Amino acid sequence: MLLEALKAEGAHAVHHDDFFPQDTQDEVWIPNVAQRGWGILTNDRRIKRRPLQLLAVRESGAKLFTLTCKHVDGKTITAVFLRHLKKIQRITSNESGPFIYSVTQTRLSRQRLVS
Repeated sequence: MLLEALKAEGAHAVHHDDFFPQDTQDEVWIPNVAQRGWGILTNDRRIKRRPLQLLAVRESGAKLFTLTCKHVDGKTITAVFLRHLKKIQRITSNESGPFIYSVTQTRLSRQRLVS
């Protein structure tokens, strides 16, 4: 749902599973995606609290946007990311990584990268 909606808005979007097996560890795929210069959209709000994933973001210069809304369905996830798409694209183009932005229904906020 999200992938198709992003593409319909003209965004370059690919699905994790088109490049990596579903069970690929975050610390493996995050640097690979960052090396391609792509931003990352995820609904894994705990990623910024896990030491290995946080290290992968830091060391790879990843540009990560994580949905922090709790208990949301695919339709809501899609709506929230689409609501912020232009700002996400602007940030991804203009800011150097590494960074993690929390994404809520109403705003984006840059998070401190602390372990």
